[in-house]
Amino acid sequence: MKLKKKIQNSMILVVLTSLILTYGTMIFVVYYQTMEILKDEIQQEADYIEAAVSISGVSYLEDMDEVRENTRVTLIADSGEVLYDSGKREEDLENHLDRPEIQEALKTGSGHDVRRSETLDQDMFYYAVKLNDGRILRLAKTTDSVFHTLLSSFIWLGLLMLLIIL
Repeated sequence: MKLKKKIQNSMILVVLTSLILTYGTMIFVVYYQTMEILKDEIQQEADYIEAAVSISGVSYLEDMDEVRENTRVTLIADSGEVLYDSGKREEDLENHLDRPEIQEALKTGSGHDVRRSETLDQDMFYYAVKLNDGRILRLAKTTDSVFHTLLSSFIWLGLLMLLIIL
């Protein structure tokens, strides 16, 4: 009877360890796939907005304010001064020249970064593209961090582990 109990405990340990490793791996794979999809989506959106701004000017951005609120759009001078922002008044925002995506866009034509927005207090994916006139068009969308994704689905892992043990 004692040997049977040891074998059961070992099997449970092996199954739970495998489950945790698989869960962790899947979270990272899904997170990075989601980030790639988000990056492609925001680049495509930036291309459309860039084309519209080159045709219609900055007034296009102001007309779009009411249309879509889940994408934050910012127009930044090459000096870092915020010329337009769909989320806040331009006067309330600090210089953006030191932002990683802005620096990368100034050097290479485009850049991206994921970080916590102090303005909105959310994790954001930022994409910036340098326009032909030297200004920077930056788009931002909210995203969950890997840690948040891990924690939000942790209850399902706990339930699955409990089911396996039973």
